[in-house]
Amino acid sequence: MKQSTNLLYCIIQSKSLLEGNRFMSYTIIRLMCSIYLPLTLSSCILLFSSCSSGSKDKLSISGNDSVSSNASINTVVYPKLLYHCPMHPQVTSERPSVCPICQMDLVLKSQSSTITSDGLVYVDDRSILFANVKTAFPKFESLVKSIRSAGYIQFAEPNIRVYSSRFSGRIERLYVNETGKNISKHEKLFSIYSPTLIQAQKDYLVLKQRKDPLAQVGKEKLLLLGLQENQIDSLEMLEEPPFYNDILSPFSGIIIEKSVFEGETISEGQELFKCVDTNLLWVICELSEIDAQYVSSGDYVQIQLQSNPSHTVLAKVSFVNTIINPETRTLQIRIPIRNSSGSIKPNMFVSVSFEKELHRSLLIPFSAVILTGEKSFVWVKIKGNHYKLTEVKLGEKGKDFVQVLNGLSIGDEVVYSGAYLIDSEYQLTSNQNH
Repeated sequence: MKQSTNLLYCIIQSKSLLEGNRFMSYTIIRLMCSIYLPLTLSSCILLFSSCSSGSKDKLSISGNDSVSSNASINTVVYPKLLYHCPMHPQVTSERPSVCPICQMDLVLKSQSSTITSDGLVYVDDRSILFANVKTAFPKFESLVKSIRSAGYIQFAEPNIRVYSSRFSGRIERLYVNETGKNISKHEKLFSIYSPTLIQAQKDYLVLKQRKDPLAQVGKEKLLLLGLQENQIDSLEMLEEPPFYNDILSPFSGIIIEKSVFEGETISEGQELFKCVDTNLLWVICELSEIDAQYVSSGDYVQIQLQSNPSHTVLAKVSFVNTIINPETRTLQIRIPIRNSSGSIKPNMFVSVSFEKELHRSLLIPFSAVILTGEKSFVWVKIKGNHYKLTEVKLGEKGKDFVQVLNGLSIGDEVVYSGAYLIDSEYQLTSNQNH
């Protein structure tokens, strides 16, 4: 009997472990074994069956004695946990582990978003709050397009001048003997010995002394040869012309090229100097084919020096090229600017910007757009916390807004803040479902 009781004790204990109520079964069996040892094997088997059923039955002990059990056993069903890799959502596991691809720890799958049967994405209030999800309705207004491009400073071509010799001779002294020198009008360029110039001066003096009307013709000839009015007036006070004559500059500016040296014999028509006036400069800007359609001659643009961003100049476009550069696929525009202070230097880099108001169209914040290469999408709020992914066709982009040509209407509520959270939850849930 003792062996039967021990055997029954082991069986019931094992059964209780499987049912998850080990402590209660253990206590009951110990109590039974200490008080009711004379019980028959059949009565104990009946007790075992009553315990395993988990119902509200009376447990028969023996004779007229009985124990009533009014307590029911409540079974708690826990939801199935699923872990996934944040970098590779297709990697999942029912217990904590590491990703076999990137070796990252698997994290518990979020239950904050679900995809409904009709393709809508549901996001709970807590996630919306933390992601700062905000929506707005499209508006039908004019878009102000901002265009910005790089440019550089160049000499104004009308201000480039070349000094060529008007007669032959030999340079006896060269006063301007270096490039980059800033010269002023009527400043000495060089001293020259020229038989041609000496003979013209003699002819003029003879006609002047005779008071011949042709003396005026002689004076005009000297002017054409490069002498100035004050030089001719000084010549009239002499009986013989000088052997060496100083040639003065007819213009002011910076010497950018010098093609003559002291002691050199020059010929008529030979180029000696090239000078440019930097009081007026050109800004050359290259615009893409798309941006070039929004600029025309007479438009005002803002120019900012890269070397001095605080220095900005408002200028007007004077020329828009009609030929696209085949190598860069850009169109060149030209903007003249004043440089009386001399602070702007040729070949400086600048930034050119201007704004153009376009026709009225449907506009949404650019932050609402999800770019995926060739296609663009936005998240539209349907009802409550349900959102729908909608493909749109975009037009021109402004500073903060973008045109929508197709895919939306004026009454659609678009997510412009936190859209990437909804999109990431959608992509993650979609990958896990697949």
